[in-house]
Amino acid sequence: MQMRQLYTVGLTAILAIILLPGLPCSAQEKAVEQIGNAGTIDWVSRKLTATGTGVPTKKTVGQPHMRAMVKRSSIVIARRNLLEVVKGVHIDATTRVQNFMVQSDTIASQVKGVLSGSSVDKVEFNSDGSATATVSIPLTGPLEQMLMRMVVASSQMPAGEMPSGAIDTRIKLLEKRVRALEEKVGHLKRASVSQEQMLMMFRDFTAAWLDYLETAPVIVPAGLNSGTSVAELQKQVARQETLLGQITARLDRLAARLKTLEKGDAVQVAGTSRTTVKYTGLVIDARNTGFRPCLKPEITDRRRILYPGDYIDRGKAIRSGYVRYYRNLATAQRSSRAGSLPLTIKATGAVQGRRSLSISGADFGALQRMSLISGNFLADCKVIIVF
Repeated sequence: MQMRQLYTVGLTAILAIILLPGLPCSAQEKAVEQIGNAGTIDWVSRKLTATGTGVPTKKTVGQPHMRAMVKRSSIVIARRNLLEVVKGVHIDATTRVQNFMVQSDTIASQVKGVLSGSSVDKVEFNSDGSATATVSIPLTGPLEQMLMRMVVASSQMPAGEMPSGAIDTRIKLLEKRVRALEEKVGHLKRASVSQEQMLMMFRDFTAAWLDYLETAPVIVPAGLNSGTSVAELQKQVARQETLLGQITARLDRLAARLKTLEKGDAVQVAGTSRTTVKYTGLVIDARNTGFRPCLKPEITDRRRILYPGDYIDRGKAIRSGYVRYYRNLATAQRSSRAGSLPLTIKATGAVQGRRSLSISGADFGALQRMSLISGNFLADCKVIIVF
């Protein structure tokens, strides 16, 4: 009887352990994203993995070097699948690495070159004579820096290459910052020369942008309907692209000027007590939101984008990425990226295909004020998401 009771207690304990939520194996499974049948992305350990199977052909069966040839074939196929995994890495909610590779042969060649150095983790021979190879590459070092150069460059394209939609998005972000500056100037008895010049620059830029928008959508359709020659249409399009390039360059100068001005005025900005604390990093608790990782998630209040912003140190973004991912909150708070005094906030939901996060208005306002301080942790990309 006593033995039966001990058996029952032991079995119950084992079942309890198996069914406990949040065990490392369960967390690990959720941290891994499957990319079709090609392989996986582990966003926490930051590792891409793929497998490939090589099979003997009729010509190789019975040959002394058959195993070597099958092994080599499995590695080639595994690395081909690893390329598909890299293509499937999400930059943000709508863009994958594949989009960049399709647009640029140079980027495609760079990606393939980095993958040639992927490691062969193991090769297993099967009973039918085939071999299955597992290859991997860390989402760090050369691969991360190459991908982040693409990501950062996409948010600051050279003149003439930035799509008008991207320019419009940047203008809206700058407009909010300029509006805050206007409100501040309105409460001052006398605005500084720099502040007045900033406001005039933005008004002039907005006027130029509106002039561009008035002509951009109608050039080609109107030309086709009016019988204008192809050569003349091409000239009009070229002029349009030149104008867009000038506007893009002007926008970059405007953003840089505003950033400098904001840093100089940051000490005068009134804020909550949290703003005065010298936090070393940001940890966002996104558990139970359905969030899905990507290289460049946005942090918003569902109306405005807080992060990443024009204040980002692009060099640091390239070297270490925009964010790091963890499954355990305590581990994230103790990480070197979070620093000695991280600020921890709770996400209110996952947005934009669940690849970005929304936060409360209060947290948004506090972080926005912090982003105006020179050398703040947001500018240094000290951001961690726990999902």
